Amino acid sequence: PTAMMRASFIYTFSEQRTVLNNQGQEVNLDSTRAPTSLFGHREGFVIENVELGMKGRFNSIGLYYKLKFELVPREKDGNRNDDYLRDAYFGWNRYTFFDVRLGRLKLPLSQANLISTANRALPYSPTLDVLIPRRRLGLQLSGGDPWQMFRFTGGIYNSVNRAEEQQSDFDQLLYAARLDFNLHNALDYAGLNPLDFEFRIGGYIGWVKENFDPQTEHQWLGVDMHMHI
Repeated sequence: PTAMMRASFIYTFSEQRTVLNNQGQEVNLDSTRAPTSLFGHREGFVIENVELGMKGRFNSIGLYYKLKFELVPREKDGNRNDDYLRDAYFGWNRYTFFDVRLGRLKLPLSQANLISTANRALPYSPTLDVLIPRRRLGLQLSGGDPWQMFRFTGGIYNSVNRAEEQQSDFDQLLYAARLDFNLHNALDYAGLNPLDFEFRIGGYIGWVKENFDPQTEHQWLGVDMHMHI
């Protein structure tokens, strides 16, 4: 069993601006009156998230599972999320160079999306991560060389956000893939990494012909980097 609670004290500076709307009229904007979000005014104590879950592994056959849900359904950008269920999947990785997962899981897009909240240096995701889907129901395969210098992850997922909703046709399936290069694993293998240096660079691509909501074609393409000294 796993449990995590994150609480914070937050203070943001207020800001006021005057802009012109489409009719040429002046509109006064005040961050203290905006909805509480990553871009609005936030002040005081707040429980960022409370997570409960369970995970386990049958070492003899390489089968594992993970289940996690939130009592406070809040995305890490401060906006509320209406889905309490987070992760719910089975996997098989008896061999280190191959992994298969089935269920509700994180999409292999940005590195920040793949890192667990408990392992982040900062509690919030990058601002641009609001443009990518976080978790979906689907089938995911990943593999790499025995030294984990290169790692490929790809899968087919529903484009619908909530796990209990159904799609109308196969055009709403979402395809995503990611390729990572881990320089630190190469240095570890060569015995040249005494300072526990980490460097990872990767790229990802995603596509859905007819997204569930809104029903339009979506494409994602990006490159990111992670470094730890």
